[in-house]
Amino acid sequence: SGTIPNSFYYGIMFNLSNFWGSLHFWAAFFIENLNNDRKKMTDYKLINNENSRRYEFQIDGFIPKIEYILSENGEIYLTHTEVPPALEGKGIASRLVLKVLQDIEHKNLRLVPLCPFVAGYIQKHPEWKKLIMRGVGVE
Repeated sequence: SGTIPNSFYYGIMFNLSNFWGSLHFWAAFFIENLNNDRKKMTDYKLINNENSRRYEFQIDGFIPKIEYILSENGEIYLTHTEVPPALEGKGIASRLVLKVLQDIEHKNLRLVPLCPFVAGYIQKHPEWKKLIMRGVGVE
């Protein structure tokens, strides 16, 4: 008569406990998978395929690549970035650009980013503008 039985409160508390437990499980699951994806991305080995004039990764039989022209006076023109459709949407092109820029820096080359994707990456990460050949803008 006007009072709510204790079993009602215990039922709510039990259901909330299950909800938070499930939420914690799924959050941990997604974070672990995200971390695994990041680990996989960092493990790609950059290959400088000089015969084909391109930087590339070899991933499960697919070859994401950045084509280039290397001049005799230390300039490198990045002309085209391509990721096979099966690998799109996984951040592979960005990871490839990063590793290519690191290699260019290590080799002390002057960069001319003719590829729109590379130019866009440098716009988003202005710390790499230091590699761009004097007089070349990234818009």
